[in-house]
Amino acid sequence: MSWKVFRKRTSDRQPDGAVVILGMHRSGTSSLAGSLEACGLYLGEVSQYNRHNTKGNREHRFVISLNDQLLAANGGSWDRPPETMVWDQEMAAQRDAWVRRQRQPDRSRWGFKDPRTLLTLPFWLEGLAHVQLVGTYRHPDSVVKSLASRGSIDVVQGMFLWRFYNRKLLETWDRTPFPIVSFDANAEQYRDSLKKLARYLQLPDCEDRNDFFESSLRHQEPCHAEEFMEDEDRRIYERLEVIYRSNWDD
Repeated sequence: MSWKVFRKRTSDRQPDGAVVILGMHRSGTSSLAGSLEACGLYLGEVSQYNRHNTKGNREHRFVISLNDQLLAANGGSWDRPPETMVWDQEMAAQRDAWVRRQRQPDRSRWGFKDPRTLLTLPFWLEGLAHVQLVGTYRHPDSVVKSLASRGSIDVVQGMFLWRFYNRKLLETWDRTPFPIVSFDANAEQYRDSLKKLARYLQLPDCEDRNDFFESSLRHQEPCHAEEFMEDEDRRIYERLEVIYRSNWDD
């Protein structure tokens, strides 16, 4: 699915639909969300600073809380992803009430970001009449090092999580293709992808210059070490690379 095909679909998109940002933890979801917010995507009251993200992770507390509740109800958590996902009417009612508050007549585009959403996506899709997905990925070496620097995830668990989340990303893409950006791309390529994505999403205030992204947001530059990568990891990353290049091919 090439960028040219995405670009031709402009008239088919719902300009008032939700934008859901998907990606593994430490894979550029905060950078992508903040950049789209700077272009006019309404995210609500999100985190704008923490010690791991100097510009904030751009996550809404309610989304994190509800995702955590849902994961716990299924016997898991963000770092112990459950294989199945079920929910009750109370959780659905909380979701629907929050969605109604975000979807206002004066907001042409709104969205949200939380890496946990890759695990809980069926729950959110049930409550969204119109939705556009966008994704981001990063080399596992950089992700694992970034997780380890936070002191809670070792290399083996980090690789398992990268594999699980990005397998979910590809499974979702296979059902309905959507644009994916690479957090490994150089600064010029990354900014170019952001501009094209903003146009694709028909964001109202995007200018040629977007100051949110800075190379310093990437605390771990990719060195593509493969010591702990399995064959499946290589296949996943190579496929994401192919999708990314085809998405943004002019």
